[in-house]
Amino acid sequence: MTAIDKSAFFDDWRKQLAFFTVTLLPYVFSHFLESIAFAGCSLLLYLFGMVILFLLLLYHMYNGRLGKTLFAVLVLLCCGIFLAFRVFLLVASFGEAILGADRWADNLTVPSGIQIDTPWENDVAISTAKNIFEQTVTQPELKLQYDFQPGLYKYKFWIGRIEKGSIYLKAYEVTQNTPLSQSSLEKASIMDIENPTDSLTAYSHDASFTIYEGDWGKYYAARFEVWFRPASGTSERMLVKKNFLIEGWMR
Repeated sequence: MTAIDKSAFFDDWRKQLAFFTVTLLPYVFSHFLESIAFAGCSLLLYLFGMVILFLLLLYHMYNGRLGKTLFAVLVLLCCGIFLAFRVFLLVASFGEAILGADRWADNLTVPSGIQIDTPWENDVAISTAKNIFEQTVTQPELKLQYDFQPGLYKYKFWIGRIEKGSIYLKAYEVTQNTPLSQSSLEKASIMDIENPTDSLTAYSHDASFTIYEGDWGKYYAARFEVWFRPASGTSERMLVKKNFLIEGWMR
């Protein structure tokens, strides 16, 4: 661009307005498209346009052009307000995602007529918790325990004679059979087992797993299934299933 071209741009408000429109429109459209790359590039272009506008403001102030200075201030102010509004919406949406209520379980009902157990609390006395968690069972059994926050759980499983392999959990909301924490539950709950005797042996999973669906205080019924994966490579099979009244983790 020659010196004449630069002067023509800085002195012609129509060209300036067209330039800022070109930098603004992609940024506006980016909010209707699900493309992170396009959103990032359009934001950089928009910020570049604001930098040029600020330089234009300094240029007019230096040359004592009151009218063009006021025009540049007005456009810069509008662009700044628009950017501040977008930042506000971004912060608000982020705050809602972190602090807002999760509506997933709002319309769920706890069915009647079926057995539904409750995970035992983690904040009871240690001696009481130990007695509950180490109680004697007479058949394969699954028990859940709340961890330090609602939606976080640990489990213990009792089983008699079984070959070497590993167990893990699957979970479903009871009324709609919707899978829960489908992408993470298996990995978070898997543990190795092997019991060559007929006596029921307890296996504890020390790390907690997370049920993401739902929110604190919004209880619903979930079916937990214990699945066994033999080390021999034979087909997996379900060992136990049991219903629990649970709540999701507040994200």
